[in-house]
Amino acid sequence: MTALTPITPEVLARAKWAFSTRRVRRKDAVRLNENLAEAASGDLVLGRVERIGSHKKIQLAEGRASELYIGDLVVLACGDRYAPDQFEGLAELDPEGADMLAGGGVLGRMRHRHARMSAPTRVVPLGLLTHGSGKVINLASYALHKAERPQGMTVIGVVGASMNSGKTTAVARLAHGLSRAGYEVAAIKATGTGAFGDFNAFVDAGAAYVADFTDAGMVSTYRQPLARIEAGLVYMHGRFYYHAWNLLYLG
Repeated sequence: MTALTPITPEVLARAKWAFSTRRVRRKDAVRLNENLAEAASGDLVLGRVERIGSHKKIQLAEGRASELYIGDLVVLACGDRYAPDQFEGLAELDPEGADMLAGGGVLGRMRHRHARMSAPTRVVPLGLLTHGSGKVINLASYALHKAERPQGMTVIGVVGASMNSGKTTAVARLAHGLSRAGYEVAAIKATGTGAFGDFNAFVDAGAAYVADFTDAGMVSTYRQPLARIEAGLVYMHGRFYYHAWNLLYLG
């Protein structure tokens, strides 16, 4: 049987909670599960920064960047990442140290990195955060409620073959232009890695509703079943049903 260690609210209050965790009710976290072998994508991890590498800041749940220091406590989500010009890694945790794969709060094991990237910031996982029942806290438990895809809603899809191909810019410009023209617009990011850059860009552009795959319970869509990604997009469509007639999504 896995041993669980109580954790105080004071410890969690000192920790820097990443953007990927923004939907989680922090008061739900009351224990630590130190069995990291059980970690799965989306599980919340309390860790301590051991070495500052490529990511020198963490994107906070509050929507701003915070400088990282050795010894900082952080709450990240275990996850996979595929970013050709940064890191590729898996949702695996080593008790000796794990890799910060994304500033938005993705922790795992780096497999590959771009030649121009320095080594990732290292975080020592102290344990998986759990509910009082001992169940590990996962982003999926805080996802949007299931909703049916609305009928008659205009959808504009923006897709690209790689990162940094202009998808975010295109969606932001469309959202801004349509909003200025009097339409109520939602901007939804369907795939990628949890981070606040695109999210904030869509808010700044004037979108009436902004959501991404983390709202559907995924820290990253890399290596997730296609059916789950599609379902998440449908849920986000449905969420906006009652007050939107034009929908943009970023794929």
